[in-house]
Amino acid sequence: LTAYGWRYPYFGVNRDLILLVGLLLSAIAFFVLMWRYEDWRNDLYVVTPTHIIDIERTPFLFYETRREASLDNIQDIRYEVPGPWASLINCGDVVIETAGEGEFTFSLVRAPSAEQQEIFNRIEAMRQRRQEAERRRREEELGDWFAIYHEKIRGPDEG
Repeated sequence: LTAYGWRYPYFGVNRDLILLVGLLLSAIAFFVLMWRYEDWRNDLYVVTPTHIIDIERTPFLFYETRREASLDNIQDIRYEVPGPWASLINCGDVVIETAGEGEFTFSLVRAPSAEQQEIFNRIEAMRQRRQEAERRRREEELGDWFAIYHEKIRGPDEG
């Protein structure tokens, strides 16, 4: 011990200085962790019946980007679980490759395989809706053709 407080025998550094530096580093680490958590929490990944939307915001709304792509443009969907801890809590990234808009990465989502399957289901539902609309259009077109045909067969004086 010295008159100024306890000292480390090898470093000759004051204990109060070590505590102050430790508290400062802890505060910085806490701020960085909170910033990263808030940054992750502010990101939105939306899958509508026809589009995927990726909205990325920084904390305190310093910056925001929004990207959107049609489900028609999706070429590949895969998910990545980055390690054993992520596998344990069932968390990972869903990576969607699109034509024209590039790659969308939905980071650290719960149950990435279920999210991948949900996007596949939305794509299939959209395709079925389009096929149904096309079938209805063809039926209407065919009805119009038959009406014109019967009009031609009957002749102008029978109508």
